[in-house]
Amino acid sequence: MAGPQHAVPSVPRFGIRRALKRLGRTLAGPRKARPLILMYHRIAAEAYDPWGLAVPAERFAEQLDWLKQNRNVMPLAELAQLHRQGTLPGNACAITFDDGYACNADIAAPLLEGKGLSATFFLASRLLDPEREFWWDDLERIVLGSRANELSLEVAGRRETFLLGYPQAADQVRNFGEAPNTPRQQAIDAIWARLLPLASVEIAERIDALRLQAGVAKGARPSHRPMSREQASALPAGTISIGGHTLHHLSLPDRPRSEREEEITRGLRECEKLSEQPVTCFAYPYGHHDSETGEIAAAAGLVCACTTEQRAINAGTDPLFLPRVQVLNWTREELARELAHI
Repeated sequence: MAGPQHAVPSVPRFGIRRALKRLGRTLAGPRKARPLILMYHRIAAEAYDPWGLAVPAERFAEQLDWLKQNRNVMPLAELAQLHRQGTLPGNACAITFDDGYACNADIAAPLLEGKGLSATFFLASRLLDPEREFWWDDLERIVLGSRANELSLEVAGRRETFLLGYPQAADQVRNFGEAPNTPRQQAIDAIWARLLPLASVEIAERIDALRLQAGVAKGARPSHRPMSREQASALPAGTISIGGHTLHHLSLPDRPRSEREEEITRGLRECEKLSEQPVTCFAYPYGHHDSETGEIAAAAGLVCACTTEQRAINAGTDPLFLPRVQVLNWTREELARELAHI
């Protein structure tokens, strides 16, 4: 996330604001090409995608063709090293995927390999379980599939009840940046916000409690399942490099320092075991970071760490807070236009 920015995972947030920025860029005209890091999450076609996480396979292939023809696509670690040296080409580009969805291994990796392009997959190492969805996806599945017309949640001693109403077709459709249109969509956003700051065990416990109330079985949809550890280990090494994304995909600034250190450093070590290679790149879950989290990233010896700030890299950009551009379900023409104005 998932999320949300993470993109999951990081909150149905900026549809109007982003549209206004896009209009301003269009009026200003295209810029000279500047170094970019692109951010993806899932290769899928989705009707419910408020965070813009899904790009269909055929559209992704189209985007890769444009990038190969028009950008200098390179591994993220190389891009970061050239940036540190002050020798990064203006048309440099790195491709990244967050979280560790199975579709990244099943669809994205073969497409990248076939076109001779590299990418970094940021993995939340303890969530690589194809039998259980990432919690933000599970939350969506539980609320939209609930047989109950209300759900209750207790956080920090406070119990809240969320009215769902009767299921309706409109529950299942939500585009990127759209505000919630139905009670069930409103409940997803509200519960997501309550769970986000919690520890991983607390999130899992509350998701299971919601599942029990809703009468929704455990399991993972094929379209949303995480990759297995075996899949992660089998990623084509010449094409895909693995990056750290913590153990449990937590909002780091909301957790104590000792927990942040554990999530970052142990997550990196577990990713190194999966890849059998040094892991020197990291992405902050949800894009959430602060100066203390940056200090921990620096102490871990990282070459770079990525945020979800929507902008290009410039000469003064801190390698431990590299911005990334979230790629949506764009045609090659839309991709060219969007990147020309960043």
